[in-house]
This record gives sequence, structure tokens and C-alpha cells, in this order.
Amino acid sequence: FRLVCVDTNHFQDVATGAWSHYPSGSEGSVPGARYHHSLDPVQLSWLDGVLTDAAAKGLHCLVFSHAGFCDAWSASPSAGQVRALFDKANRLAPGTVLLACNGHLHSDHVARKDGVVYVDVHTVRNTLWVPNDRACVHYGSTTFPCVEYDEQGKPTGSQYDRAVNTL
Repeated sequence: FRLVCVDTNHFQDVATGAWSHYPSGSEGSVPGARYHHSLDPVQLSWLDGVLTDAAAKGLHCLVFSHAGFCDAWSASPSAGQVRALFDKANRLAPGTVLLACNGHLHSDHVARKDGVVYVDVHTVRNTLWVPNDRACVHYGSTTFPCVEYDEQGKPTGSQYDRAVNTL
């Protein structure tokens, strides 16, 4: 198997056409940008090479990203290009790309398209990401039941409500 990780935290500047990575600590959206949560052209070319090489070597690929590539739910703007690369690799050697897994939507989805299983994984923080405004307080003060575990992974019996933003 080949584990392939791609970074969908790129955008294109409308005025210059230049591709950039989201600034550190940002929520991604920047003024004058388009194609949020995309792979830039350099990464698309790299992915093509990685998948083509895997097909030639008979390897199965599992692809991981932040934003997803399935059009059954909200996908990265580069999703169509990525799916075309998956199709190309799978035409060269069926079963090259088996799985594309992401977590951008903070929900659970599974779909199968053209032999690839697409999985959108719920956030580990166990809540939907619902920003209050563009200042984006990610999780606010939503609470959930928290169960304590000992070092062997067994529940201690202690349970309480915990605010998600304290994790």
C-alpha cells in the first residue's frame, strides 16, 4: 500500500493568479481569493506522478486530505482534477486508488464512485463545526458528556459535561 497525503489548504489570488497556502493560524478564507481548499498545480502534478508510479508498481493507494474529492457532498474545487487522476491511475492498473479520506465537513459520509471509496470522517472533537461569524470561534462552548479512562483504557466511572473548546 502507498499512503498519500495531500494538502488542500491552498487558494488562488484572483488579481495575480498566484497560488498560496493559507496563512498560519487562519481559517483559510482570505480577501481576493478563489478556489479555497484546493490542490495547487504543483501538487496536482506531484499527485499524478505518485499515482502513475504506484500503478506501474502494482501498489494500492489510500489518499488523505483535509477537503474531500467526492462530488456526492461539498468537495474541494480541485476535486474533478483529482478524480481524473484517480481514474487515470485506475485505468493503468485497476485498484490503484482504493480510498480517499477527508475530514473537512466534520460529519460522516461514505460514497463509492468509479471504484474509489470516499470517506468524510467526523471531527475528533465530536461536534459540528458551526462558526458564529467570520471571526470563526470554531467550537464555542458546546458541551458533551466526557467519560474518564484509566491508563489501561478502562472507564473509571467518572462522567461529566465538558466544553468542546477546552480540549
